[in-house]
Amino acid sequence: MSVALPLIPVWVFVSLDRWDALLWWSFPLGGLLGLSLHLANQAPDVAAEADIHGFAHQLGPVRARYLGILLFVMAVVVAAMVLLVDGSPWHAAAVAATGAVGAAVSVRATQLFGRDGLFGVLAIATAAIAVVFVSAAG
Repeated sequence: MSVALPLIPVWVFVSLDRWDALLWWSFPLGGLLGLSLHLANQAPDVAAEADIHGFAHQLGPVRARYLGILLFVMAVVVAAMVLLVDGSPWHAAAVAATGAVGAAVSVRATQLFGRDGLFGVLAIATAAIAVVFVSAAG
C-alpha cells in the first residue's frame, strides 16, 4: 500500500501530461498513509495470528493501532504544511479539518464501528485527504 497509494495520482498526472511539482509529496505522504492503513488493517487480527511475525504482530494490537493513528496524524500535519507553503490555504485547512475529524474518531473507532472500524475511518479520511491534496496540484 505504501508504494501503490502515491503511484495512482502520479500516474494520472503523468499520463495527462500535467505534472505538478506538488505531486512529489505524494510519495512520502502516501508512504505514511499506506503504513498507517496497513497497521490499522492488521491490528484486529494480531492476536489470532500467533504464528505470523509481521511488523504489526511484533508491535501488538494496541501499539499497532496507536502507531497507525500517529502516522496518519503525521501525514496530515505534513500535508497541511506543504499546502500552506505551496500557497493553498483553503486546501490546507480542508486537509487539517479532515485529519482532525479522522484522528478524533479513530481513537474510538473500534467501539463505534466494530473490530475493523479503525481501518474504515482511516481509509475514508485518507481518501478525502488525497482528493483535496491532489486537487491543489495543477
